[in-house]
Amino acid sequence: MAVRAHIASYKVCWRDDGNASCATSDILAGMNEAIADGVDVISLSLGGLKPQLYNEPTSLGAFNAIRRGIVVSTSAGNDGPGTYTANNLAPWVITVGASSIDRRFPAHVVLGHNRGTYIGTSLYFGQNTAGSFLPLVYGGDAGSALCEYGMLSSNMVTGKIVLCYGTKNTTNPIVQEAAVQQAGGVGAIISIAPEYGDFLQSSADILPTSTITFKDTETIHSYAQSVADPVARIDFLGTVINQSPSAPRVAAFSSRGPNRFAPEILKPDMIAPGVDILAAWTREMSPTMANVIDNRCVEFNIISGTSMACPHVSGIAAMLKVAQPSWSPAAIKSAMMTTAYNVDNDGNAIKDMATGQAAGPFELGSGHVDPNRALDPGLVYNTTADDYITFLCSLGYNSSQIALFTNDGSTTDCSTRPRRSVGDLNYPAFSVVFARSGEQVTQRRAVTNVGANTNVVYNVTITAPPGTTLTVTPTRLAFDAQRRTLDYSITVSAGATSSSEHQWGSIVWSDGQHMVRSPVVATWQ
Repeated sequence: MAVRAHIASYKVCWRDDGNASCATSDILAGMNEAIADGVDVISLSLGGLKPQLYNEPTSLGAFNAIRRGIVVSTSAGNDGPGTYTANNLAPWVITVGASSIDRRFPAHVVLGHNRGTYIGTSLYFGQNTAGSFLPLVYGGDAGSALCEYGMLSSNMVTGKIVLCYGTKNTTNPIVQEAAVQQAGGVGAIISIAPEYGDFLQSSADILPTSTITFKDTETIHSYAQSVADPVARIDFLGTVINQSPSAPRVAAFSSRGPNRFAPEILKPDMIAPGVDILAAWTREMSPTMANVIDNRCVEFNIISGTSMACPHVSGIAAMLKVAQPSWSPAAIKSAMMTTAYNVDNDGNAIKDMATGQAAGPFELGSGHVDPNRALDPGLVYNTTADDYITFLCSLGYNSSQIALFTNDGSTTDCSTRPRRSVGDLNYPAFSVVFARSGEQVTQRRAVTNVGANTNVVYNVTITAPPGTTLTVTPTRLAFDAQRRTLDYSITVSAGATSSSEHQWGSIVWSDGQHMVRSPVVATWQ
């Protein structure tokens, strides 16, 4: 994203008995070192679910960073597709979800008896011992449906391709492959977890393997049970770039909103490439991170996660810092959010891999980041550190809790500050919660003209969330040299009923050249 950027790495995580440990004190110490070194961007591919915003070390350290003009880009987390799973929820950080790209590594499963071909994925690179039709056995018939290590019968598995089911967070496909290999199997077909829908995660398989959807696994399982001599083969196609399936799509694992701490602040902020991404790799760790099973040594790997998406946005932020050195971290974030796109390469709404349906703001935030358009957003939503302190007061935090963020010895007296609602923070997106704020909610914003044309007029286009009435006041913003920043407000009124707990629409300010888009989310409960 920023090919000439200089990168400094700060070690904040350690391994203890094989488990990763990232202590709050280490995270804060690393961030403070980066701030002291004068970095322009901090990229944080870490985080975890915390009970309060002031318990998030990334949010605490980031507050100190943005006060010094440093952009902080963070990963949303890999706990999707459930709701309320996003991490790094402070409004002053950029929270990034993961999307797919149009590059795939297909591994086709071909069934005998003309029962069809099923598309899977694999990074396997070796002799394809499963390249011709071989007997197919279901792992459950051989001792373990999940192909647990040491549980498969060699008498049932030797010389065969084994069909294995997978579950979220409890099965490791590499361990499953090792179990098949240990029992004498020559290939594996492994299911993703059912909640992952169409998402297929490629892995550096240790034997010929195809990872397929749960739906296709059910079909292949049915085939294996219905014929006396089921057979299959696996065809590896290498690297394929094409239009189908559509891209980008939101990865099923990508953590989602709403924001647990402040539902009026939409999270995640945007999505960026995070599926099957080429990444540098340490020779201290095998590509599967299972050194006991896998002793391969590589310099690069293909991995997936919001930890891949976050650095894409970090690099774009670095590019914007060079192109627009006067912009604040909030302006840089705003530029990326308001210029993000919401359609895939087929021209349709970006889909959620977990459901196959159009993704909403809790999945993709404002949309997919667009580096070129972010260079010239037209308008930006600027926010200062003092605005964020007022926001913390609006959350009901006391002076001791706010002091954890400011960390400068000062005392904040919220009673002396303007009384504002949480939703009045000058954020590039809108989220209203009727249950918290009544059946009619007004939120206020200010936009600054950063375009080349000083004397310019913006008009608004409104798409109300279904079941609501949305008004914008005023509907026309006329900027000039003296009025570079102008205020407006939106009012969202709830209808009698809604078919869903959440609905969304948008407002778009345009001068005929720029399209400054903000999602508008309405929540009834």
